[in-house]
Formats: sequence, structure tokens, C-alpha cells
Amino acid sequence: MVKDKKLALITRPLHDALKMEGNLAQIGIESFIEPFLSISHYQNASKIIRPYLSSCQAIVATSANAIRAVGYVKKPIITVGKNSAQVAKEMGFEEISHSEGNVTALEKYIENYYSSKKGGLLYISGDNISKDFAPSGFKTMRVVVYNALPVQKISTKCKNYFELKEFDYVFFFSKRTAQVFADLTSDFDFSETVCCCISQQITEPLIDLGFKEIIIMKKFDSESLLELVK
Repeated sequence: MVKDKKLALITRPLHDALKMEGNLAQIGIESFIEPFLSISHYQNASKIIRPYLSSCQAIVATSANAIRAVGYVKKPIITVGKNSAQVAKEMGFEEISHSEGNVTALEKYIENYYSSKKGGLLYISGDNISKDFAPSGFKTMRVVVYNALPVQKISTKCKNYFELKEFDYVFFFSKRTAQVFADLTSDFDFSETVCCCISQQITEPLIDLGFKEIIIMKKFDSESLLELVK
């Protein structure tokens, strides 16, 4: 029997998954949101970073969760991608710039458009990062403002979808999420599921799960998703 609609699994936390859900809905794909990391913001994050603000020219964030944890700060902010930049705007930041791509692209962006003579950078992040942030020539202070904790089990509904091989697509935004997913789902059959990752590095824990195909996508916007389903 052919399904009326294709179904996608979004593996990121709820707050960030909703925009992705909307993008998929625009092209006729239904979504199921199952976070594989649980985000816990430090309640005193804004106080933790306060001692470093006077010596930095800008705050840097590679995660929207870091921005949400800190809230508004009267400093310029540099993010990866438009989505995190939008979150910064919603928090009240006024001077916002962003690069596309990953942490390496962000480093190059800062090296090209900022001067180390104007001060250092305050990098706000989660407790676990896949790559150190170190733009050449800049003094950088990293401050952890939230924890991303692996979930311990899969929900019953998601498990049923796995058993019935209902998912046409699974989307991954981080290597850590991919590793937690691989640890919890190694017994399931993904031979009818396409795996979509935002970078090559993310694919490493997923290779042995037997996906129908693993695709690297630079963006998960509506246009890119439409190309995927074609």
C-alpha cells in the first residue's frame, strides 16, 4: 500500500524542530519530532558571562540554545546561520551578523570581517562541542551556558514507527545527536529510510545503520527540501 504522505523524523529539540516542521509541511511532508538530546539552560547564564563582556567586542554563538540561555546582552552577536540570527533578534539583540555553514565557515567569516585589534570574542556554547572555535589571531573565551543531555530511551510512538518502517526521512543537525540516535536504534531496519545530515561529519555514527541513502544537505530550508523529495 502506498502512503498518502511521506513522513519525516526530526531529531532536534522541540523549540528548534518547529521551524523544520513548517518547512516540511510546505512541501507536503508530515513530521514527527523526537528529540535525542535534552536541553537544560543554566539559570544564571547571564551572570556567568558578565565578567567577560567588557573585554570582548562581540558574542559568538553556534547554537540557538546558547542564545536563549543567555538572553539579551548589550553587545554585537555573531551566529552561524539565519535561524540563530533570528533567535538573537527575538531575544533583543540589535547588532547581529551571521555566517553560513559550520564552525569553520564562521571562523573564516570573522577573520575576514572583524579585527582582533578591537577586542576578543566571547563564545557561548553548550557543554559538548564537536569542534573548538578558534579564529586565527583572536583571543577567544568560551563559556558554557547550557547542557545537552542524551535521552535514555525512545518514546513508544517513535519506536512503533521504527518497527513499521514508517519514516521516509530522518534529519540530523549534530554529530552528538547522531551518536545518541545510533546507540538507541541499532536494532531497527532503516533500509527504506533516507538519512539527511547538515554536514559530512554528522554521518560518521550513522554509516552502519543501513540507511537506504545518506545525503549531505547544506541547508534544510523549503527550497532545499523540495529538491530532496524530487
